[in-house]
Amino acid sequence: MKICIIDGYGIVFRAYFSIPYLSCPAGQNVSALYGFCNVILKIMEKKEFDLIVIALDSGKKTFRNEILDTYKANRVEAPEDLRLQFPLIREAAMALGICAIEKEGFEADDIIATLAKRAEKKGYRTEIITADKDIAQLVNENISVFDPIKESIMSREVIFEKFGVWPENLADFFALVGDASDNIPGVPGIGPKTASKLISEYKQLDLIYEKSDLIQPLRIQKILKENRESAYLSRKLVTLIEDVPLEVELSDLTIKRDDMLLDGFLKKYGFQSIARRLGVDYTRCPASEKKLKKAEIDGSFFNDLELDGTAYIHMDENGLYIASEKYEALYENGNLFSFLGVIKEVLEADYIKKILIDAKCLIKECIEAKIDVKAVESIDIMEYLSSQTKKEYSLQSLCENYGIDPSIQIGVRIGMLYQMVFKNLFSKKSIYIYQHIEKPLIFTLCRMEKLGICVDKEYLSHLSESFSSSISKLEARIYDIAGQKFNIGSPKQLGQVLFEKLFVDKGKKSKKSGDYSTDHEALEKLSQNGHEIADLLLEWRQLTKLLNTYTQGLQKNINNDRIHTTFEMKATSTGRLSSKNPNLQNIPIRTPEGSKIREAFIASDGGNLISADYSQIELRILAHMADIKSLKEAFLSNADIHTKTASELFGMPESKVSKELRRKAKAINFGIIYGITAFGLAKNAQISESEASSYIKEYFKMYPGIKEYMDRIVQEAVDNNFVKSLFGRKCFIANIHSSNFIARSAAQRAAINAPIQSTAADIIKIAMLKMPNPINEFMCLQIHDELLFDIPKEVCKEYSYIIKSVMENAVKISVPLNVDIRISTSWGDS
Repeated sequence: MKICIIDGYGIVFRAYFSIPYLSCPAGQNVSALYGFCNVILKIMEKKEFDLIVIALDSGKKTFRNEILDTYKANRVEAPEDLRLQFPLIREAAMALGICAIEKEGFEADDIIATLAKRAEKKGYRTEIITADKDIAQLVNENISVFDPIKESIMSREVIFEKFGVWPENLADFFALVGDASDNIPGVPGIGPKTASKLISEYKQLDLIYEKSDLIQPLRIQKILKENRESAYLSRKLVTLIEDVPLEVELSDLTIKRDDMLLDGFLKKYGFQSIARRLGVDYTRCPASEKKLKKAEIDGSFFNDLELDGTAYIHMDENGLYIASEKYEALYENGNLFSFLGVIKEVLEADYIKKILIDAKCLIKECIEAKIDVKAVESIDIMEYLSSQTKKEYSLQSLCENYGIDPSIQIGVRIGMLYQMVFKNLFSKKSIYIYQHIEKPLIFTLCRMEKLGICVDKEYLSHLSESFSSSISKLEARIYDIAGQKFNIGSPKQLGQVLFEKLFVDKGKKSKKSGDYSTDHEALEKLSQNGHEIADLLLEWRQLTKLLNTYTQGLQKNINNDRIHTTFEMKATSTGRLSSKNPNLQNIPIRTPEGSKIREAFIASDGGNLISADYSQIELRILAHMADIKSLKEAFLSNADIHTKTASELFGMPESKVSKELRRKAKAINFGIIYGITAFGLAKNAQISESEASSYIKEYFKMYPGIKEYMDRIVQEAVDNNFVKSLFGRKCFIANIHSSNFIARSAAQRAAINAPIQSTAADIIKIAMLKMPNPINEFMCLQIHDELLFDIPKEVCKEYSYIIKSVMENAVKISVPLNVDIRISTSWGDS
């Protein structure tokens, strides 16, 4: 006898993210429901099972939340159109005659464990359909697990190969390594390899702790002892409950199909293919069949474009192309807004999926045309999340990459690309980031780009004059020291003046050009040796860049007193936004000149600018991800983290920490995030390299978990070629296997920083998406960890409280996310 136990919501989530948008006659998205039904039918058609049952989560808190109130707190809510399908799953199970079980206070995993063990006692062989790794604990000679994603049986050997322990040891294994996605702490500093080694030697968690005095190295022994409570708490959280009080018997799990109930269900949701599969015949309700009416605009025809759920749209310099499986139309030149009006019905229909190479270009035009476009897919963002290796995301380059013939119909090409890229995205497990963060963010960024920000052009003009005057004075002094006039902006001429006339034999020549290096580092070295001309040159470069790029450059981008930057979503490996035309991300913030430029950005008439800035967010993320208790305690108590670090690092009470020592500690704290070297720290903190080296060593002794975290992250990059943010975003690390030491070291430093910076980027993006109406309509800029709003004065105070609350509660981690709010008339004053 054999029983099949199905992880219901595991199937539902997979279906939602892998099946193109489907709508029922009433217009509701039913893609997850449709996929779920097909999986159940596939199982039923095998006729291998005497009993079939579906286990579901109740959707309420469980006993695990009582043990740890932050359990699964990081998980972002499912999309609304998926949540609306959850009740339909029970309806589907009933129509198909299969029992669906849930129990308040327990998870589906516990129901699965309970049923599997009951069945085993009754002599049944059990097959569990799930991709959940926790269920692997149950595998034995009578209980198997089928992974529907990999379409393979998870045998004992497969489990051992994957985790390094046997199924019966998995609870102890998970207790040690934890699970960041569920907020299960584990033992900080214990990775999978160390955990499997410990279990291999000591067999179980209890014996590991009984014999902890024998464990080597001492560092592992120490962190095990310090985190004993966390380990046992984690084991409680990961251990499956095998005796959930269920009000069903195994005899209740036989299939009991009601044909009338099934017929009504299939008609209600328009599942014709399933009806044919089951031999049910009916005429589909035509309520959702939509056609575009014939339209003529400037000689272009749009003839009866019949859409059955998917439209392929492409926009470029030639115009707008739209097609279904049967028809296509290209609108060229003329009034694009008028044409968008013709296809407005399609654009606004949530039951028609619009697939584009770049959805942002269409959404921007639709916002301008006051069209509420819905149900879009953006292939470029999907491709970016899958690899991040390409600079080009055009239709042509993507077709070349995927081997698609460029001569075939555009709609067919887009459709083929969508299927290939989606499959790639799914296999890389990056769909969650796409669906929950990146895709909805397109709409937010388009609104921000349309709004723009006010700029004081007259102020910029005066500032240009001031910078030009300062530059002229600097040039005069540089020429005086050099004893001649020359082109300061020419590296070749500057190199000859510095290293052939003034400082003979002190320069380095480039192997490629043969010219002397006059980059920032070369000038810094001269400056450190007390050469005034180097300081003047560094200041000259800074001012000329500010003049050309900002005070003069910004004026070229002003349109009706506003600047409308373009936010780039695909330019960084960490998911951070960048901007162009103009680039507003690189305005210096720590120099007086940078602050002066920010003063040019002003509130609109009758408004104020609200600047909302995450305070020390990357340090807070490090404290959480590396689980550094002392850092977490400092943030929880709202202590000055740099003073605290200085106190511990230099061995003195916090009251005795000077500004200079705090500055050094600050340089170390922030430098650690970037995997800083002794050379880099020496430069940032203005100390000797040997002093910097000793500080770094002492820092790692103070916070041993940080070094363990860094080593683990670098190893992840080596093993996978990527690292992940707290939310699962993959940051691909180039050169991590390079034979060049310098390139490989830089890649290792990038790997250390990427999960932290990427998590910070995800957090502020989530905050942007959670910003309520109408506040989100006033959001005009995002610069790294800061959001800028142009708010009417009368609601500034009220809205500032809401903005702060939304940002600080966007996600929950083990330390508070503090936000600094500043209100003023200009960005520089805020």
